Amino acid sequence: MEDIKVSVIMPMMNVKKYIRECLDSVVKQTLKEIEILCVDAYSTDGSREIVEEYAKRDSRIRLINDEKRSTGYSNNMGIRLASGRYVAILETDDFIAPSMYETLYSIGEKENCDVVKADYKVFWGDGKERIFLDKPIACGKEMYGRILSAKENKKIFLNDMSTWAGLYKRSFLLGNQIWHNETPGASYQDNGFWFQVTALAERMCYVPVSGYHYRLDNPGSSIHNPAKTFAICDEYSFIRKKLEEKRIFAEYCSIFVYMKYIRYISSFYRLHQDLKMQFLNRFSEEMRRHQEEKEIAWEMFSEMQKKILEAVLYSPEKFYDEIRQRQQALSEFLEQEKKIIQAGCGSDGIRFLSYMKAHDRISQIVCIADNNPKLHGKEIFHIPVVSPEQARETYGQYAYGYVITSLNHASVIKDQLCSLGVPEKKIEISYLC
Repeated sequence: MEDIKVSVIMPMMNVKKYIRECLDSVVKQTLKEIEILCVDAYSTDGSREIVEEYAKRDSRIRLINDEKRSTGYSNNMGIRLASGRYVAILETDDFIAPSMYETLYSIGEKENCDVVKADYKVFWGDGKERIFLDKPIACGKEMYGRILSAKENKKIFLNDMSTWAGLYKRSFLLGNQIWHNETPGASYQDNGFWFQVTALAERMCYVPVSGYHYRLDNPGSSIHNPAKTFAICDEYSFIRKKLEEKRIFAEYCSIFVYMKYIRYISSFYRLHQDLKMQFLNRFSEEMRRHQEEKEIAWEMFSEMQKKILEAVLYSPEKFYDEIRQRQQALSEFLEQEKKIIQAGCGSDGIRFLSYMKAHDRISQIVCIADNNPKLHGKEIFHIPVVSPEQARETYGQYAYGYVITSLNHASVIKDQLCSLGVPEKKIEISYLC
């Protein structure tokens, strides 16, 4: 094929359970001028054989070996070997809608974009039990349908990071020497790629169409692996090094530290209890260095974020003890209330749902209250998603306890619930996820 429009890079290792659905969604793309680069880290479960089977039927598919067994290395190898005008990254336990790449390619070409990114869906389950949830790629409506750059608007760093939800002009990546960190395994390497792309792209476009389907129930999680405890720290060291090499660290220092805080605190909450204090000590040490160098822009942080960061900076042991106490308080709250309303359906909310399901407590949730109107009327695990106002109207403000499942926006959500007449004693914040 002479004119390849999109090179689809598919890093893979032992994904036999999911690879057929993923490959089917790629070979059936309405955009036919694509190449499919399956970069395999020596799978042993039959995944390679499935790709070889597909490659015999479709000449656009190539099977490439990843000798380092690193997702970052796989993606970099794909970028180096790609010949398409644009590059896409597709995780091999996910799948995409038939017109995804044609839609994004058309927009990219029309607007001469370095990067085009789109909304997506998260899902879990299979068959009739599969549940989909729409996720916006941008943090506000004003971000869509415009040409943006971080030089003019650093708020775009607050948009969803998801590197697989878009296309990247290959000449932009190569011209700016944008690569993934090649650390072992699959831990946070997308962070460095995303930060470089966002900082250096002069023409980014976000579109409100949903084509990527991201799986949430792959059990191959690394959050309980002690070897992965400091992977996010290594990634942010990599990001700083790249920004300094490109001589743009000073320009992006404030947003770098803010996003580092966001990723670190999220990693802290998700770590196994036995690993939390070890991670927190390093978190505190690194943030103290930022404070000493006057690199923290406190005005960027919400009031709750400021309180948490101050605790991490000056009293990490006390913060750790407080979190354990909060977790215990939530457990007691769940025992006391019997039936609850979950407030928040973002990433933290989904993790809370998974936690409740894993502990056979999902029936305790009568509804999910969320401010995103796109979610209203949907069900997750047969639990209705409604607005906070409808939750109060339907279930009252006194009958059920409310559990806030969005740590970054907890103070705002709590204020909203109180303004709706929910007593403060009926509100608890989840620190379980």
